[in-house]
Amino acid sequence: MTDRLNALGIRTGKRITKISSMLLHGPVTIQIDRMRVAIGFGMAEKIFVEVDMQP
Repeated sequence: MTDRLNALGIRTGKRITKISSMLLHGPVTIQIDRMRVAIGFGMAEKIFVEVDMQP
């Protein structure tokens, strides 16, 4: 899974933004830099994030 996330640009220290998610464990759309990526709910729930409250 780590290799797949790295290939998508999801790496430690990168800022990501959750764009959308579906009810009942559907795909989650996130933005990394200027790229939007949809990942499965199972993969998304394994990603740990630090919440940044700055605009």
